[in-house]
Amino acid sequence: MKIAIINDTHFGARNDNSNFNEYFYKFCDDIFFPTLKKNNIKTCIHLGDLMDRRKFVSYKTSRDFRKRFVSPFVEMGIDLHIMIGNHDTFYKNTNDVNSVVELLGGRHNNIKIYSEAEEVVFDDTKILFLPWINNQNTFSSEKIIKKTDAEVCMGHLEIAGFQMMKGLVNEHGLSKSIFRKFDSVFSGHFHIKSDDGHIYYLGAPYEIYWNDCDDKKG
Repeated sequence: MKIAIINDTHFGARNDNSNFNEYFYKFCDDIFFPTLKKNNIKTCIHLGDLMDRRKFVSYKTSRDFRKRFVSPFVEMGIDLHIMIGNHDTFYKNTNDVNSVVELLGGRHNNIKIYSEAEEVVFDDTKILFLPWINNQNTFSSEKIIKKTDAEVCMGHLEIAGFQMMKGLVNEHGLSKSIFRKFDSVFSGHFHIKSDDGHIYYLGAPYEIYWNDCDDKKG
């Protein structure tokens, strides 16, 4: 089974800037969806920060999102699994109110949204999904991490010891040690690609801010 992974798309970034919007969808139109079609990929996982602005989304951004990102998944018959990232949430201490559920919840049979930690099986491989961890779900997230027998973990994680951007290492957040039980860990959140051979930050698919300059994307 082949699974595509994408994260930190940040639709609506830079105050719904139309130039950035077109640039983001150029990646989707020219690279992302053609790659899924060429390789006959029928499952995609989004690791969070689907949208950018926490408090609202413009009509234009939501229309483009529906027509240019969501519709291709529906038309191509691709299952899309979306985890909630910190930019998707209205409140900082809970995932309960989020843009993804408000825009997509219950509208498409092939799209599933994860606001809380959950084990998901693809063929014979169990994967632990960890959406954004906050004050409300810290205990339940830590509990399922300890309990799970999943081989792989995917999430929108803030793990200490990885670069947030070039030259700036995150010194706070989750300890690497709690993820030792997994064969591999894949995460969104930090826009720069990095890994320690076990935990992989996949990076944003395209440049969004000046600190993305000269970072390898895609």
